[in-house]
Amino acid sequence: MKELLSLLPRPSHYIGTEEGSVHKDPASVRLHCALAFPDLYEVGMSYLGHKILYTILNDRDDVFAERVFAPCAESGKLLREHGVPLATLESDTDIAATHMFAFAVTHELCFTNVLYMLDLAGIPLRAADRGDDLFRWPLIVAGGGIAAEPLAPFMDLLLLGEGEEMVPELCDLIILARAEGWSRSRLIREAVAIPGIYAPSLYAHDATGALKPLCEGLPTPGRRIVADFDTAAYPERQVVPFGAVQPPESRNRARLHARLPLLSGGRTLPPFPRAQPAQSGKNPRKLPQRYGF
Repeated sequence: MKELLSLLPRPSHYIGTEEGSVHKDPASVRLHCALAFPDLYEVGMSYLGHKILYTILNDRDDVFAERVFAPCAESGKLLREHGVPLATLESDTDIAATHMFAFAVTHELCFTNVLYMLDLAGIPLRAADRGDDLFRWPLIVAGGGIAAEPLAPFMDLLLLGEGEEMVPELCDLIILARAEGWSRSRLIREAVAIPGIYAPSLYAHDATGALKPLCEGLPTPGRRIVADFDTAAYPERQVVPFGAVQPPESRNRARLHARLPLLSGGRTLPPFPRAQPAQSGKNPRKLPQRYGF
């Protein structure tokens, strides 16, 4: 992606050289993963959970964890026009060339952004279409504090609950799987033994909507928690973003999302208007009816 920096809007959001960012040689590690936040840079850089996992994984000598955010609509269009796939920030590695593509999904508005990022990376959207070769595509996983079942057809694994302990355990398993030449299906089957990990391909829904394992011996998926916060990891060296960021609860969220495309046709939402201050003798301007207010 860096070859397009002169064309991309807000190029500082794609260079990956902020104070506190971690840089390693991908060839020197056993696991190279992309930590994805499926929203704009200015939103994702405020998310503490992303910073925690970035610190935990990069403190290991055998793992290189890089960041990737959802490009705005203008950037996504440029990537497609020039045939350039989505890449990581720090080393500019194509996402398809990493070993794990892990999404932190914090709210339902991000669901379509996950598919948008997979599409920009050139990775088949549905897990069933990626085949059984572990080395052909990165393992696609997602976690966060929401009910992510709508993402089940697109994920190899879903991480339920808090990831501070679960993600490093999964990394250890992926390193072992790649070293021993496992298939993707074997890795997925072994991964469900880690508490908190749910493999959608190994379960089905019964008539009541409850999960039913497709083979014997599979555990019931459950949420993982960090039992002792006194020993929990915390990012002491945080990445300092370029420019202003917007926390997830920001009132500017709707305007930021207007810069992300809908998956169908690459269309964008109409710009969200700013509320105008009331003037003497006049009523404040009301939002247009097309926004449903």
